[in-house]
Amino acid sequence: MTRRRLRLLLVVLVAPAALGLAAGPAAALLRPPFYSARPVQATVVDEATRQPVEGVVVVAVWALSSIHGVTHTLHIGEAVTDSQGRFSLPGFGPKLRPPLYEAQRHMPYLILFKHGYVPLILWNASRDKFVAAFGDPRQWSTRQLADNLPLEFDPDRVVQESFWNGLTIELEPFRGTPAEWLRQMEVLTYRIDFDDRKRVPRLLRALLDEQLYVMNSPSDPYAVDPSAVRAFFDQIRRYLE
Repeated sequence: MTRRRLRLLLVVLVAPAALGLAAGPAAALLRPPFYSARPVQATVVDEATRQPVEGVVVVAVWALSSIHGVTHTLHIGEAVTDSQGRFSLPGFGPKLRPPLYEAQRHMPYLILFKHGYVPLILWNASRDKFVAAFGDPRQWSTRQLADNLPLEFDPDRVVQESFWNGLTIELEPFRGTPAEWLRQMEVLTYRIDFDDRKRVPRLLRALLDEQLYVMNSPSDPYAVDPSAVRAFFDQIRRYLE
């Protein structure tokens, strides 16, 4: 055995003990060395009218979770719904899994954004575990599904799949104020790491298009600081440069 191979073996054997890892976190070392993902296809409709919603920006973030709760983005995809409310995101892989990271509910999570609708973030879960516990997910509303997804996940699957693939996703019409709309957009941007924001230009452009609405709509000056509004959109603009 060469000296380099011996060092690598010691890292694999000693690192879990040195880090004080329990049996659960240490299992992350034994996950598949590579992950792939199946395509994600779904239909987006208005929650109230059940009509298809065109022009929804859909972002899928395939992110791995570490033993400390930190995420690592493995892949990002973007799509826009067509006139029938349908979108399709291609799969990928295989891609190398960094050590101490594994697939969890972030693999992938979906972000949906369109003016006039409450921005939506949908986590992932095992479809098999949901069906075993609750039955056919097509019989549930999007809100019910989001509130009842099982916490269990299967990080040992080499090919991961979105729970939402093939389902109808309902968007709730937004009925709040411009100040509340701005806060919704701010929360949305927090779901994408700073280093990854340049990888979602469609979402950034859709957010930037909201500047005139927020700036020109009458609102409580104490609820929306004009300088904060400009700072938010200036930051979005810089990511597009």
